[in-house]
Amino acid sequence: GYYALHMGDFETALQEDDKIVALRSDDWFAHFSRGGVYYLLGRYDEARPDLDQAIALGPDVNFPYIPAALIALRDARFVDAKNLVDLTLKTFPDPTLSTRLMHAIYGEQANFVLLPMFSAASYLVLGQYDTAVTYSQEALALDDQLSDIYLVQGLAYCTLGDLAAAEQAYTR
Repeated sequence: GYYALHMGDFETALQEDDKIVALRSDDWFAHFSRGGVYYLLGRYDEARPDLDQAIALGPDVNFPYIPAALIALRDARFVDAKNLVDLTLKTFPDPTLSTRLMHAIYGEQANFVLLPMFSAASYLVLGQYDTAVTYSQEALALDDQLSDIYLVQGLAYCTLGDLAAAEQAYTR
């Protein structure tokens, strides 16, 4: 599944994740993995139940919270998004842990959009907006079709007071 995911073969990754979820339905990472693939495919209605289940199963890192919060924003569920961010900060006081773990798993030079996307979202939550912009640009260089990266970038620019750059990010 991981190999297929990194090769951009999302349908094979989903087939493999389906098998893992069937075998290990009580494993938060299995649900996160499948939900993450659905998320990358833009199939947010299918991603949400898996991400919600991953969170309900009590993950020991913040992986599922980031795409779940972005889906909540996408669905205009602003209170849910805020609660997910608050819960993430309360439960995982080091939001960059997930970034460091993903780099340890996939390597510093991995061309996997979730690495810089998670970094951008983590630094946005921490209030390190310049760093969030840097990571959002890195993520967009890998996948400029994932609109939530523009959202994270726009929020960072807006908070930095660069409204022109925020508008440009929001209108892509």
